Amino acid sequence: MSDFKQPVVWPGTTMGSGTPAEFEAFILEEFGCRAKYIGQFVTLPGDGDEGGREDLVFYVHSEDLGKFAVPRLGWGMRWLEDVLDNEARRIADGEQTSTIYVPEFHALFSWTKED
Repeated sequence: MSDFKQPVVWPGTTMGSGTPAEFEAFILEEFGCRAKYIGQFVTLPGDGDEGGREDLVFYVHSEDLGKFAVPRLGWGMRWLEDVLDNEARRIADGEQTSTIYVPEFHALFSWTKED
């Protein structure tokens, strides 16, 4: 698992009746990248939004980040750290009053100041 460090968020997406193995096979087929399913997280209510959106989260293998970085954008996939950093900026700027993500989602933050 140590080679799977970068969490990716696919907002508003679920696996439906699929399995983690099927999802990982889809990422491999579509992007040529290895992935590890993490889970699905439901957003909290906040600032006029009722919450309840499901976001699928998974890791991408460290060796595959280069070939995944640009194609993911066409699918609306975002690095988890970017999602949380953007939200923190909105909160600091007073545009948003609180996080819409559960603590387990925040715990996946993988970047450090040294990265």
